[in-house]
Amino acid sequence: MKISKLGTAVLLVSAGLFLFGCGAKDDDVDVEDNFQSLKMLTVLEGADYDNFGMGVALDGDLALVGAPGDDTEGANAGAAYLYARTEGGTDGWGEVIKLVAADAAAGDLFGIAVDIDGDYAVVAAPSEDGAGTDRGSVYIFRKDQGGANAWGQVARLRASDAANGDDFGASVAIDGTTVVVGAEGVAGDTTKEGAAYVFLKDQGGLDYWGQAAKLVGVRIQGPGRGDSPVCFPFSCRGDMLI
Repeated sequence: MKISKLGTAVLLVSAGLFLFGCGAKDDDVDVEDNFQSLKMLTVLEGADYDNFGMGVALDGDLALVGAPGDDTEGANAGAAYLYARTEGGTDGWGEVIKLVAADAAAGDLFGIAVDIDGDYAVVAAPSEDGAGTDRGSVYIFRKDQGGANAWGQVARLRASDAANGDDFGASVAIDGTTVVVGAEGVAGDTTKEGAAYVFLKDQGGLDYWGQAAKLVGVRIQGPGRGDSPVCFPFSCRGDMLI
């Protein structure tokens, strides 16, 4: 995937703190008058077409930014960068750690969708092949896994009915110990009807992130909508999924 060049992520403050992903590095990007730019996040090792900022998430004083075009682990294997508000001083928003998948491979696009909540971060790799092609995986990282602030990988999620071209991880959300993963390529009555999968911590065993449900939507009717995937994007909070 080649959508932009270096890319940036910009922290904006209005009534609260928000994170805005910018697909291209452009000093002339306009921002609404009621927002004030707080910080521009970049990476020193950034390269053309890293797509840094393709996926962004903010939770409290932590920001997670995906770079699915990062080539460190292979061409377009991808990476995600974690920033903390207190890293580098007051409102420093310095880089804490770079996350990569334990089984990273070229073309995975790890970081195309990300989310973070408390001590857990989730990063999607919808083009990870698994036992086929573009089946997709989602990776969960925990803050103190492997040491204080080590943010080590604790789980890799895959759909129980994974098939080629599912793009499992096209979108992702986490709330507490519930993770919801979108798979826009899942075939139903149409070529790309799409589905969302719900995973729960301790589902199937202690500290095991097991699949609890598969959600499919009602097919959208109308001209040109026959192959439109549903349920993307979404947000998960408590017992509600939107």
